[in-house]
Amino acid sequence: MKIQVTTDHYEYMGLMKGSVHDAFVYTNSLGNVEYHFTLNGRKWALTDADCEEVPAPNEKLLDVINIALKKESVLDIQHGGSHYKDKGIQPIEYITANKLDFCEGNIVKYASRHKEKNGAEDIRKVIHYAQFILKFQYGEDI
Repeated sequence: MKIQVTTDHYEYMGLMKGSVHDAFVYTNSLGNVEYHFTLNGRKWALTDADCEEVPAPNEKLLDVINIALKKESVLDIQHGGSHYKDKGIQPIEYITANKLDFCEGNIVKYASRHKEKNGAEDIRKVIHYAQFILKFQYGEDI
């Protein structure tokens, strides 16, 4: 069980007020509860007057809080399907990391999604954007 020290009476001996320790609960011969633990090689036995029990966390409540506090990434949001966000690496991540231009980025995007979205139409778009690259970067008009 965890306990938190609520007194400053023992600070001169190295036990700081507010410190938290794992303690063993012991009931002495008079029926009083004591909290036993060791700190820096010294054994301590505190009473309710010197400390308080720290309640165990409610795991289910912590899960709810963590889910509520989790900030959704823009990569977790997709409108109109899941053909990008279900990828191991989303096209936008690859495009941005490699500093691809508009036409190159569209080639990656359409090539990545053709099986899940528009099939042959997306492959024709890949070819069309490749033709733009040939025209604008290499002066070749097809």
